[in-house]
Amino acid sequence: MKVSVVSLIAPMVAILASTVVGENHYYCACQQSSGSSTLVDGNTRQCCTAQGGSFPTYQDVTKQGVEVSYSGNYCYKSGGDIHGKDFYNCCAGKSGSSDSTCW
Repeated sequence: MKVSVVSLIAPMVAILASTVVGENHYYCACQQSSGSSTLVDGNTRQCCTAQGGSFPTYQDVTKQGVEVSYSGNYCYKSGGDIHGKDFYNCCAGKSGSSDSTCW
């Protein structure tokens, strides 16, 4: 029986993606699209308010020790209490953004 690498990796990627989205985070922002460095401030503000976070909190990728993928304004919540899946669903449900980035 021949098993392709794709058939082995695809399920693992799906599990990893669902795990990351479902975790709680300190910082989240709405993205224009998946992998886009364009963060949508208006949508991030609305989704942040819904989760009781603080907006804006500017994060710069050039700072040492910062884990964020894109520079821009993020929602911040102390204790890491931003729920990734809820934040993603909020962003995806708004015009102008179809994804979120969190860490």
